[in-house]
Amino acid sequence: MSNSVRTRARQHIPGGGFDSSGGPRQGKVEVWGKIVVTNYNRGGENLTPSDLGLKTIEWIDIKFENAIAGSGGGQEREAFFSAADNQFYLLEGREPLAATADPVLLFNACGDDFDSELL
Repeated sequence: MSNSVRTRARQHIPGGGFDSSGGPRQGKVEVWGKIVVTNYNRGGENLTPSDLGLKTIEWIDIKFENAIAGSGGGQEREAFFSAADNQFYLLEGREPLAATADPVLLFNACGDDFDSELL
């Protein structure tokens, strides 16, 4: 029912970007790393832009570190992010992941840097 975000790398994206209104803007950043979940919350786990060191999440890809569960091939596992709720949801097969699960996820996200006003 909690998660720990561990950023592994952060890189400024060269060139211009755009804000949510379509106006030109500098200061886009790409971050990637791991999310370690303890006792997964089947109703979704919170993941805010500030958890990733961003001002906004414009794009995010979340995947299980081990996408296939169990020995012998088990079930395929998938992660989904809801921008409206700032939460991610985990499935094993077609069912929500067990509430006692402690998965490790990998993420890659892009968005506005907190310091983008300085650029």
